[in-house]
Amino acid sequence: MLIPGSGGNTMRGGICPSGSCSSLYLGYIRAERYHAKAAINTDSPCRLNSHGSTLPFANSDRSFISVKTVIPLMNASHGSTSPRQRYTAMPRKIGHWRLEEGTGGTILNQVSGGPGAQHYFNASATTASWTVNTLPLITTDLSRTPVQVDLAPTVMGHLCIPVDPAWGYDGTSLVAACAPVDVAVRTLLGGPFDQPSGLMNDGIRSSGQLPGIEPYTSMGYDHRMKGGGEVMGPGVAQVTGPDAIVDWVVLEQRSGTDPSEVISTATFLLQRDGDVVGLNGSSVPRWPVVLGQHHLAVHHRNHAGVMTAMPLSFTAGAPMNIDLAEPATPVYGNEAASFVGDVRVLWPGDVNGDGTIRYSGASNDRDPVLAAIGGSIPTNTVSGYAPEDVNLDGLIRYAGAANDRDPILFTIGGSVPTAVRLVQVP
Repeated sequence: MLIPGSGGNTMRGGICPSGSCSSLYLGYIRAERYHAKAAINTDSPCRLNSHGSTLPFANSDRSFISVKTVIPLMNASHGSTSPRQRYTAMPRKIGHWRLEEGTGGTILNQVSGGPGAQHYFNASATTASWTVNTLPLITTDLSRTPVQVDLAPTVMGHLCIPVDPAWGYDGTSLVAACAPVDVAVRTLLGGPFDQPSGLMNDGIRSSGQLPGIEPYTSMGYDHRMKGGGEVMGPGVAQVTGPDAIVDWVVLEQRSGTDPSEVISTATFLLQRDGDVVGLNGSSVPRWPVVLGQHHLAVHHRNHAGVMTAMPLSFTAGAPMNIDLAEPATPVYGNEAASFVGDVRVLWPGDVNGDGTIRYSGASNDRDPVLAAIGGSIPTNTVSGYAPEDVNLDGLIRYAGAANDRDPILFTIGGSVPTAVRLVQVP
């Protein structure tokens, strides 16, 4: 990000008001190449875009560059005599240079060592200065430095709004190309699945416990891009039959080269027949995604997630259809899901959400079910929207018919209680 000069002793955003800094910020470039040696004396005014000679911004009369971000360098009161307040160690590594205008579109690196001289920050407990260095510590390649014409397309890219060529934008978006894509997904959850009917039960909905807002944010799930905060449309919870809603699920777009990297998320509704639908309870989900080759994964709050084995092509204007309940659809990992009859269902029982389903031993998923019904009388039942309700019927049971303990035992093999099953989505 290029922070242009604004005149006087101020820096955009009010970081250095009134010519002094109680919290001083610097940008950094190629941060891995710089090493903070000590704390820095803050008993000096902060002067950006002025001809002041006070360190550490001597002669900073032009623009200030930060390719990645601006970071807190010092956090201490100006003029304080307390060593604890005066000196605060640098939390990150930094780099800086001053810019001058050249001819045409050229920007020159004009520093005390002459054009092209490289600088690093030399800091001690009482002094701070820029020192000319002959080693190539900082790149002067400004090809990724935003310029004014890049701002509008970059903002549009961040908002996932395609840029119409007719708008006449001259700049280039500095974020990955993004656009809303219709993504039809089908998946089945093993806990509520009923093989004879081929449908999942909708006990949570029919008992009035289905939340109207997606539950994952409150559970600590880390949404990406525009995911999180989705609200169910009016009347959706009153729909019955095969299209009745079972629960909320998260669709994840994951990197095609590193599947552990979640790029974009969105929360949608899951019908009894396995269709993932939009917030109106019927439409194909329209999801802002990063265009290109990426994996698609489904995440549920107490089932093992599943992901496509190979990256898929996310293309603007091209609808997608992924049937993860179809056994012929390749999925990532080893025994990532279960097969019940002629369909694939997600393994139930990751009650504590740690990515490993256990029936016994430390951090097992059975004990939370017992604790949820009181911990002492195994025949107790408790209603509620909770991860301990493994079969999603709206009641938590530890013993008896339709209990929530048996699906966990089934998931780990059914015979060796010490066995475990790992969620295959990385």
